[in-house]
Amino acid sequence: VAAGAAAAALAVVVVATPGGRSAAAAFLSQFRSERLAVVTVDPQQGYDALQALERFGTVDTGPAPLPVAVASVAEAAELTGLPVGAPDPAALPAGVGPEPSVEVMSARDLRITFSRARAPELPERFDGATLVVSVPAMALLQYQGADGLPGLVVGTAGAVTAGVEGSPSLDEVRDFLLGLPDLPSATAAQLRDIEDWRTTLPIPVPADGVAWDDTTVAGGPAVSLDYTGFGSALLWQRDGVIRGVAGPLPVDEVRRVAESLR
Repeated sequence: VAAGAAAAALAVVVVATPGGRSAAAAFLSQFRSERLAVVTVDPQQGYDALQALERFGTVDTGPAPLPVAVASVAEAAELTGLPVGAPDPAALPAGVGPEPSVEVMSARDLRITFSRARAPELPERFDGATLVVSVPAMALLQYQGADGLPGLVVGTAGAVTAGVEGSPSLDEVRDFLLGLPDLPSATAAQLRDIEDWRTTLPIPVPADGVAWDDTTVAGGPAVSLDYTGFGSALLWQRDGVIRGVAGPLPVDEVRRVAESLR
């Protein structure tokens, strides 16, 4: 449990959970994602992140947003405030329907208020401080496959933001959690190697079974994930927007769709 709590809290500090728009600008400026970086993890060390975080204090996730169906890509863009793009129909793989179903999810805040009563190892200045991660609004375009199963998903979300309300800085919270002995050393080492951690969003990827690579989409940096035998995905961030394309398809077909987004 201690190892899970340490890893879960650290994941939030480095914003392994996406974040967005709703807190004050002064505190949100502490972290804002501009790029992505893969962090490989051991699936055997899985944990319920929110339950583990409760070891350090009170976790308030707020109401869980549910996907809401909308009529069009244009409506999704209006509701989320994002430049939601659709792929060129000519780039869609064979067997994938030409018209997507479109859903949006609203933004939400995740707040963790630290308590030394629950975690005496916390420094005194952490007591009562709150780590806030804002989960952004997002839009999902889902294309059906020929067999009626999902054939392709195109996602758009806002930039990730996070910060700390209270005495400790985000640097101090991150340093404390990186130093916890219960944090898996391989995870801690990868996170320490992220030089621009204030602007880099870690993407957790299972160490076994998923091949990944740094690549490009439309001339900019991206991450390629290949779940051999199951499908593939491409993730990238540009101009404050995180995008992803995934499906039970070879990576070259997913790339063709990603390159065609407009």
